[in-house]
Amino acid sequence: MLQAVSSASLTREQVFARHESLPGDECVAQGRELARDWRVGTCAFLTGHAVAGEAEYKRRQMRERCIMLHACTAATLQALGLIGAQQAEVLVHANLDDGFAAQFTDLACVLGAALLARIPDADEIVAAQLYAGRLIEIADGYRALIDKQAIEPIAQQLLAGAQTFKQRVLQGLEDAGIRSDDPAELLLALRRIGARRLEVLFGPGTPDPKSPGGRRPQVPAGAIARLQAQADAVVNNVNAADRALLRARGITALVASTDVHEHGKWLVERVLEGLGVRALDGGVSVDPEVLATRAAELAPEVIAVSTYNGVALNYYQRLHAALQDRGLRIPVVMGGRLDQIPQNSNTSLPVDVGDDLVRRGAWVCADIDDVVPLLARLSSDEVPNA
Repeated sequence: MLQAVSSASLTREQVFARHESLPGDECVAQGRELARDWRVGTCAFLTGHAVAGEAEYKRRQMRERCIMLHACTAATLQALGLIGAQQAEVLVHANLDDGFAAQFTDLACVLGAALLARIPDADEIVAAQLYAGRLIEIADGYRALIDKQAIEPIAQQLLAGAQTFKQRVLQGLEDAGIRSDDPAELLLALRRIGARRLEVLFGPGTPDPKSPGGRRPQVPAGAIARLQAQADAVVNNVNAADRALLRARGITALVASTDVHEHGKWLVERVLEGLGVRALDGGVSVDPEVLATRAAELAPEVIAVSTYNGVALNYYQRLHAALQDRGLRIPVVMGGRLDQIPQNSNTSLPVDVGDDLVRRGAWVCADIDDVVPLLARLSSDEVPNA
């Protein structure tokens, strides 16, 4: 489990390279320059609802208590600059249910991420819309089960915890020498530090080494509990003799994710720890070359990479090359969404690259249970080619 530590443990050098250039103001200015040619217009939806923009529609729906559905850092800043220069009001969606904030064990930190103002594929969007639509259909049947008097104290606790988290994060970044008034530094720092470390450093809950997030959640997030149960099921499915062998072997694994979708990384770490494997933090949304450098420093026996956003093949190729450049022959396990968005694609839809990864020497895990046979091979010193 993670252990809560003071903000003094965070330094600028841990987040940014020594001479790294972060032109945040320049990116915003470029976006504003684009606004000379790109202006907000109307559409059938806005005309049909007689509103000037989505923000006006959302506020009206909120007043009427209606349920609503929602339709790289430099590019984000340019887009925000373009949006900010519009004469019309534009609503920006944060997608807090996806990726970054979904890794917090405390819902107060999720709400705090919204205060900090900190992206799903087409299939996910469709699935979310269908799921939300079904919830709306059956919502009336649950009215009698909802205790509004019990909800209000939780809401107030969430709001207070969120404010505490926001203030601690901004103060912690300032203490580390990271400018929170520079949009590039702020967004990139939050991304690189990652949700898990932000929570253990600055979360509103009291320190608790037994908690998954290193702090006792003020309002626990159910997703983390479900992941822990999944990890426990995988570990318990391994026979006692194999578990004893793995613990005796003392394997060390460097675990990382290619993007902000950290749930897969968290699940792998819990399974590895449950099997007696020492899981080292390789980073969240970490570049392949940076991961290879960490491998050179920490000397793990295996590297486990969780991927999600259509970059699996390119990421492995870069990591493999970076490891070779450093003279390292370490087996690499790839799991998660093993797909790749083809170059020059006009749909941005990824294709499966599992077989390509195998041909290039990666150890492919289609499911978390597949990691156990690899660990057994490592325990017998039968290591696959790196």
